[in-house]
Amino acid sequence: MLVRIILTIILCFITTLASADAVDIGFNNESFHLGYERPLVQDEFGIVTGTAGFLYNDDEDTTLGRVGADFVGSPGQYPGTRLGMGLRLYGGSTAKNTDFINLALGLRASYAPPQFGGFGIAGAVYHAPKVFSFRDADNLTQTEIALTYAMIPKVRLKLGYYNLRLKEDAQGGNWTIDEGLRIGFTGYF
Repeated sequence: MLVRIILTIILCFITTLASADAVDIGFNNESFHLGYERPLVQDEFGIVTGTAGFLYNDDEDTTLGRVGADFVGSPGQYPGTRLGMGLRLYGGSTAKNTDFINLALGLRASYAPPQFGGFGIAGAVYHAPKVFSFRDADNLTQTEIALTYAMIPKVRLKLGYYNLRLKEDAQGGNWTIDEGLRIGFTGYF
């Protein structure tokens, strides 16, 4: 039921695609992710973005949705640098009949200066401690790092490593519910 609610929220974000900032798609043999980011407020200090995403991993039978908000800015003295901090609400289920809801706080950064000729690097870490983890989960940690290349101004190709770990209440151990290299792209509107 929770997954249906989160997917409905994601679809509400996607229906306003004409005013979208970015759509991110990545895949490998076992999994794919779809992300959407839309600016909500922008001023001289940065941007507040609404984010939504969906992940499916066939190998671990993981289905996950997320919604959130990020506060992103660019330090003026470092061209091509974007730093951000935000919240994400995750919800999903896994093959071990584990349902989870987690509220995570995270950091993200990207660096693609003009002198790199379109190449860049991006990364993010989001963590939900036990106090913000519900249902069958004790915590959740998502990490990602990607090499990027701006093929054209509106498309950035990506090759990244993604890892999503969940600690379950019942078994008490960390379990990797998604991990691997993915190729994909981010399209800007």
